[in-house]
Amino acid sequence: MDIPLEALSLREAYRQTGGDSPPHEIPWIVRFMENPASPLSFPGQIDLREHDYLHILLGLDRSPESEAFLVGFCMGLDPRTTLFHLTIFKIISRFLYPKSYRFSSMDIATFERGYLVGKNPRYDFIDHLDFTPYLDMRVSEIGQKTSLYPIKQPAI
Repeated sequence: MDIPLEALSLREAYRQTGGDSPPHEIPWIVRFMENPASPLSFPGQIDLREHDYLHILLGLDRSPESEAFLVGFCMGLDPRTTLFHLTIFKIISRFLYPKSYRFSSMDIATFERGYLVGKNPRYDFIDHLDFTPYLDMRVSEIGQKTSLYPIKQPAI
């Protein structure tokens, strides 16, 4: 019997969902565009571990739709994101990403929805959130203490 992620600590949920995947398993173009350490990354990009934490806290799986939502959400959090960034990212993710990472037209719509949710001022804190104090808290507790919990099940 699987324990729901909400009942686990963030650390346990991260382990259970396969955290710490080696970065070399991610195609170079995805790392190049989405890694905040890359010189050409888009605004709103976060480290892979934080990205995985947000997957857990938002109740997102690893589907392309969920990835699209989360990337859009993170870009929406960053006030530096412009229409140019959004357009270029959509083109690259739709046509240049490897097939297994490529966004469909529906994923692009989900990306846009995520972006709009991220623009909501109630999520301003997330782009500088330190997850360290939350690692041993249950996922459901973190959701209640932050404003992440209400969007746990985004309309994907």
